[in-house]
Amino acid sequence: MSDTRITLLSIIDYFFCRSHAFRSRIVDDIQGLLKLVCETDPLHCPLPGPTHKAKQLKVYAIKRIKAWHEKFGPGYIKLQGVPEFLKVRNFIQSSFYQIIQF
Repeated sequence: MSDTRITLLSIIDYFFCRSHAFRSRIVDDIQGLLKLVCETDPLHCPLPGPTHKAKQLKVYAIKRIKAWHEKFGPGYIKLQGVPEFLKVRNFIQSSFYQIIQF
């Protein structure tokens, strides 16, 4: 199931990088996306699949969101706040800091 979310996130990334209208829709509900791919609400919406696949999804998602933030952050206020939101809420744990540094 995590593999499915990775594939869907790849498709979202493709359109996110190419379409302002699509970016606007995704950024409008960025918390919903974060809940599904970064496990920001583990009690109500845990990541599916084996633990190693869930971790792979989370790492991939954070990398993509970091890339979006760097490329499109200045144009989207909600997107600018995502790295701080993830850090403050401890959704990016110390093990991920080595891989991804916002």
